[in-house]
Amino acid sequence: KSENNKNVGKDITEDGASAADDKNDGKDITKATKESTRGTDAIRAVHKEPESEEPNHHMVFSTDCSEYQQWQSYLLFYYAMKNGQPGTVTRIASGCTELQGKKEIENHEKLIASQMSSQFRLHLTPEFSKVKDSDGKKTGEKYNFFNKPFGILHWLNEKLESKSISEDDIVILVDPDQIITRPITYDFSNESDHIFVTGNKEWKLKTKVTHGVPFAQKFGFGSSWQKRNIADIAGSGSHALNVSPPEARSHYPAGPPYLATARDFHQIAKKWAEYVPLVHKEFPYLMAEMYAYCIAAAHLKLPHQILTSLMVSDGSIRRGEGWELVEKIPDDDLCKPSVESDYV
Repeated sequence: KSENNKNVGKDITEDGASAADDKNDGKDITKATKESTRGTDAIRAVHKEPESEEPNHHMVFSTDCSEYQQWQSYLLFYYAMKNGQPGTVTRIASGCTELQGKKEIENHEKLIASQMSSQFRLHLTPEFSKVKDSDGKKTGEKYNFFNKPFGILHWLNEKLESKSISEDDIVILVDPDQIITRPITYDFSNESDHIFVTGNKEWKLKTKVTHGVPFAQKFGFGSSWQKRNIADIAGSGSHALNVSPPEARSHYPAGPPYLATARDFHQIAKKWAEYVPLVHKEFPYLMAEMYAYCIAAAHLKLPHQILTSLMVSDGSIRRGEGWELVEKIPDDDLCKPSVESDYV
């Protein structure tokens, strides 16, 4: 394998330097919310925990430590606050030097946790983006998207081991370039507010994320993940080899936002991190990590309830994204935060 799990559970850089002060090593970085003097109090009031018996939600996203992704992170946190995303929102930042780690902690406390929400957190991990050969030696190449599966596995290992999250909690993985326009939760039971991929006649529509029922946004790669050498990647006995092309197109062309219980996401993340170096070895391109996710989910017999309404990206893509829901919103209201479903 060109990567393995030997660094998982160690919050250090690949060179062995501490990624943060010892007292913060491997921990979520938070600070008690203070009264804001910058006009954010009214918006922050929207971000509060639900009073019902709903499961806890944990939104996470993976970044490196570049200034570019600092700005992406700030914007994602801001819109999570503005639109009342429930639960915690955690930036998983991979590969910070010791100095970068200290600055990230300082900036997060100063600009995010104290100004927006104490539920907004930072989790530092080693760098996972270095490509390795079959002997585990670095090739000098990088694949930045290794950070996503290995980073979320690092976070889940720590949170589940410390029991700071429950296996029944809901984990939502988004990308750092996604802006939240309204809360994302486990409940999609208002069917008029979502666009589902129904699959074959035997598939019963799922409306809530539960154990064994992950959800995700549809991405336009169909069953192309099946073109990879699945027997070499997941083993000759893998269930991923038994998935039919129609099932592959209906329940596995998954992309962010991904939603699953923490128990299911942990199982997916372990296989995702195991498979992604092998997929990248035979297919060293952008989509390698997404194909590895599909193979991991199929191997674990976790077909997804796919939606087309969790994301919009390109106005020319009329099918496969949630543009028809956007078109229901009056022009004057397009930029307003929507905590409720006002336009279904």
